[in-house]
Amino acid sequence: MSDRRLISSGSTFEADIAYSRAVVQGDWVFVSGTTGFDYETMTISPNLIEQTEQCLKNIAAALQEAGASLEDVVALVGAEFDIGEAGEEVNTLGGYLATRIGRVPVRGELVPGPGPYEIEVLDADPRRVKRVRIYRSRAPAADRDGTRPARAVAATLAPSSAPSLSPPQPAGASADTAAKPAPEP
Repeated sequence: MSDRRLISSGSTFEADIAYSRAVVQGDWVFVSGTTGFDYETMTISPNLIEQTEQCLKNIAAALQEAGASLEDVVALVGAEFDIGEAGEEVNTLGGYLATRIGRVPVRGELVPGPGPYEIEVLDADPRRVKRVRIYRSRAPAADRDGTRPARAVAATLAPSSAPSLSPPQPAGASADTAAKPAPEP
């Protein structure tokens, strides 16, 4: 069994509730609960774009401390995961999913994503999507017959955070975000 390493961002919540911004477990990197709070100035911008940019900086800093990078995540997920013009209409991945199917998806639902991707809803309530896993199908979306295709790579993420990778887990398993390549079939 490998050692677990906790990565802190400096948030007072980490000490108060025994929370870590990221956890390294063997080859895995789990990043969770990241916001647009700037820990250098101890402020959060009222501007949504600035908050999003800071959130990505916070994730990048946690990944760097873990020995990984956002570029590693993009290399594993694929740069072609692009929601295109839908990004002009929605602010979150949850909003994108609701737009795709015309309602807020429910837990366990599999929603077609852009290109060769599918998005599984891992956690949701009637008002919002809380956590998803992104699958990259080996077969192009046009060739699907409605059955769940084999997965090449999967990413699990909270809809308002940057993606990280995780292979499909057995029922009942839990992970907010993780980075690791899927094993070769």
